[in-house]
Amino acid sequence: ESVSWPLYTSLCQKKRNCPLIDSFFLLLGFIRKVFAILSIQLLVTVGIICLFLFVPSFEKAGKNGLVYGLAYAIFFVLYFVLVCCDSVRRSHPTNLILLSIFTLALSYLVGVISSFHETNIVLIMMGITAIVTICVSLFACQTKFDMTKYGGVLFVFALVVFFVLIFSPVFLLVATVSRIAIGGVLALLFTAFMVYDVQLIMGGRKYELSEEEYVFGALILYVDIINILLLLLYLFGGSNN
Repeated sequence: ESVSWPLYTSLCQKKRNCPLIDSFFLLLGFIRKVFAILSIQLLVTVGIICLFLFVPSFEKAGKNGLVYGLAYAIFFVLYFVLVCCDSVRRSHPTNLILLSIFTLALSYLVGVISSFHETNIVLIMMGITAIVTICVSLFACQTKFDMTKYGGVLFVFALVVFFVLIFSPVFLLVATVSRIAIGGVLALLFTAFMVYDVQLIMGGRKYELSEEEYVFGALILYVDIINILLLLLYLFGGSNN
């Protein structure tokens, strides 16, 4: 498959090529499709997390190293396939099938991670994640600051953080002060990415996603939300392992 970044359109170019009323209804349909898919993804994830938290037999069967490794491999491969291969990402129903498998794999991984934390803590972190997501989304829609102009800056920042974490000694990652510092940097990064992604989806900025990219839109926002949940569990979860 050819490797390609998602299709972006400039707002001014879009208005030249499409009447304003048609452009509005196209955007509205695109947003509805993205958030409908995202809602299903989140319901699946919440359901699987609850199975791990409230069904002991499922928790024991689910904590299998081989299955976990397989799920991680599926998650990793499908993420890059959906992000990089435009012909796959825009091909219906292949795109939805792959996104469904990706969602199940990531939901399983999150479920396993959640099972190492106290149930009430996980539920609280899920509630906080929902509140953060709503607040950040509202901010992204209302603010005049156009985050889509700074996609390159976010990408470089993310790479720097990634390599710092990869090459950091283990004792720094678990020390209290380092844990708080790392958590603060990651919180800033994940929040910035969520603002960026919401603005790409909602449109009206310098760059916005094409109507063909509804799967990509749901994918990036879903990953943003999962990242925030995992970060909260990392910081406040009180893991038993």
